[in-house]
Amino acid sequence: MSGNAPEPAGFGEFRTASGELFARMRQVRAALARGCDPSLTLAQLHLVEELDSSGALSVGELAARAAVSSPTVTGMLTTLERNGIVNRRRSTRDQRRVEVTLTDRGRSIVREQQHRLSARQRQTFDRLSPTERRETVDTMRRLTELLGRLDPPPPPPGYGRRSSPPP
Repeated sequence: MSGNAPEPAGFGEFRTASGELFARMRQVRAALARGCDPSLTLAQLHLVEELDSSGALSVGELAARAAVSSPTVTGMLTTLERNGIVNRRRSTRDQRRVEVTLTDRGRSIVREQQHRLSARQRQTFDRLSPTERRETVDTMRRLTELLGRLDPPPPPPGYGRRSSPPP
């Protein structure tokens, strides 16, 4: 839409409501993260969750997945390592590469965070009528689909490369 075109009816409300929803979701996740570990920030939790889902990653890979700079990730990792949540080690395959992994404590924090988030989601779900539940799920899926079309995420590392010829 060009800068001179009038806003469609209801767009201002949509913009406000979506901003409020995203802000509330960030607040809830941040509060839940602090409940798992008072020193854990939402940005640090994002790194920890990436490591949990991906396994060992280099600082650069982690920065790309978190959409922040490598120096920013390095600073966060220093704190997470000091708090016993992650380990940084040289790769056994490539000594130039530093790999970041979760400690047992880090994995425990992720499990606790998932449990707390699921409980909060259930509380919200239980307050909706059966019709609202269906409508909410349908709307969230539709918005997720539309957002994905507008700004698709980059492919994972190695996407499109074949390690061996097809069968």
